[in-house]
Amino acid sequence: MTRSSSMPEFVFGIKGLDELLPGVLYRGTTIVIAGHPGAGKTIFATTICYNNARYSSKKCLYISFQEPKMKLYRVMKSLGMDLEDLEKKGLFKFVNLPIAASCEVIADTISKALNEYKPDIVVVDSINAVLETVEDPKRRAWLQNFFYQLTNITNGLSIIIAEIPYGMERPGIGVVEFVSDALFVLKHYVRENKLARILEIRKARGAPISVTEVPFQIMEGVGIKVFVPQVLREIKSTGSVYRFTIPVFQELSSDIRGDESILIMVPSYTRLWFDFLCLTLMDLALTNNLRILFVSYKRSVDHLMARAREQFVKIFKDVEIANSVLEKYFVFESINPYAMSTEEDLLYETELVVNQNVDVVVFHGVEVLVPELMTDPYKYYDSLVDQLYYLRSLGKLVVRVSSYIGKEQFRMYASLADIVIRIFMRKEQERLEPYLFIWRRGRKPAILRLEDVEKRVMEALPKSVEQFKKLIKEHATTS
Repeated sequence: MTRSSSMPEFVFGIKGLDELLPGVLYRGTTIVIAGHPGAGKTIFATTICYNNARYSSKKCLYISFQEPKMKLYRVMKSLGMDLEDLEKKGLFKFVNLPIAASCEVIADTISKALNEYKPDIVVVDSINAVLETVEDPKRRAWLQNFFYQLTNITNGLSIIIAEIPYGMERPGIGVVEFVSDALFVLKHYVRENKLARILEIRKARGAPISVTEVPFQIMEGVGIKVFVPQVLREIKSTGSVYRFTIPVFQELSSDIRGDESILIMVPSYTRLWFDFLCLTLMDLALTNNLRILFVSYKRSVDHLMARAREQFVKIFKDVEIANSVLEKYFVFESINPYAMSTEEDLLYETELVVNQNVDVVVFHGVEVLVPELMTDPYKYYDSLVDQLYYLRSLGKLVVRVSSYIGKEQFRMYASLADIVIRIFMRKEQERLEPYLFIWRRGRKPAILRLEDVEKRVMEALPKSVEQFKKLIKEHATTS
C-alpha cells in the first residue's frame, strides 16, 4: 500500500495518541484492536468512529456480532459519545448480525451495507465471535480474507476488534492479525490494589514507535484518556538562571538554573520547615517573576492556600498584598497518588505541569509514594527519571519535598537532585536542635544551625520586603 506524504485523513481523536502515532490512519488502513474481555476494545474503536464523524463528517458503519445496539449507545453516551445524535445526522450506522449466520449471509449482508451506506470507517466487533462458529478451515480462511479486504471495498479505514482469551497473548485471528497495518493490545490487571490499564502498540506501520506501552483510563464523560510517556533520547538543558532577594538564600544556593532538581528532606516528626519553605518559594517567585505549581500528596488545596496566606500576611503585614501574591504567583493542586497506577500518577503530574504553564513545580509529601517505590523500585525510578528529564527539557525547576523515611528513599531522590537540602535534628543538652544540611553539585556541603539561618533571614526581611513590593509593582506593570 502506497501512502501519501500528506497528513493522515483519519485521527484517533485521543489526545496524545495522535501525536505518538501521526502516520498510521490513512485510507486503505486496517487496524486490529485486541484484548481480554472488558479491556476497553469497543470503547477504543467507537472513539475513533465518533471523533472522525463528529469533527470531520466521516461516516462510520459499526458491525456487531455481540453488542446490542441500545447497550452500546447507552454506554458510549455515559462516556461522552452521543451515537444516536450521529445516527440522526447520517454519520453512524449500526448493523447487528447473528453469530449463527452462514459465511455467505454474513458477507452478503456486510457487502450490501457497504454499498448502500458507503462508509469511511467500518468496525467489526468482534471477529472472533463469527470465526469461532466456522469449523471448516477453508471457509474460515475465506471469511478472514473477506474481513481483510474491507479496506479495499470501502477505500477507507477498517477496525477489527479481536478477543484474546484469558491466559493468552495473541488474538489468534489468522491472516488479519499479520497483514494488518496496526495492532493494538489492550490489557488490564490489578496492581497494588488498583486497576491498571495498558495500551500495547505491537505494530504501527508508518509511525516510528518510541513507546510501546501507554497507560490509559476509561473516564466518564471523556472516554479513553491516555498517558503517553515522554521518553527523551537525549538530555536537554534549557533553563534560565534564578536568583534570590534575601541574601542568605542566595549565599546558600548560589544561582539556580531553571532546569535543575532540588530535594528537600525533612524529619517526619516536625512541621517547622513549612513556613520556611513558603518564604523561600515566595522569594524565588517574586525575584524572578515565576509561577509556581505546588502539588501535594497529603494536604487539600484549601489547607495549603490557608497556610501560605497566613505566612504571606505575616511577611507583608497586608492581607491584600498577600492575596495578590497568592493569586499571581502560585497554583495549588492536591492529588491522591493511590487513585492511579504509578505510571499514571507521574504522567498525570507531567500533564498538569504543562497545562498550568508554570516555571517551577513543587511535589510535596513525596514520602507517601514510598510503598510504591518499595514494590518495584526499578520501574518507579525509570518513570521518575523520564518525568524529570522531560520537565527539564521544558525548562522547569523541580522541587521534591519529602519526610525522611530511610536511607534507600533518601539515596534514590538525592541521586536525581542537583541541590539537596536536608533538615535534621541533633540532640544538644537534653533538647533537639534543628540543623540544615545543604549541598549542590560541584560544591562542598555545608551544615548550619537552622536557628542561625532564620535569624539572618529575619534581619534581612524588612529590607527584602520593600524590594518585594517594588517587584510586585514592576511585574504588574509589565504583565
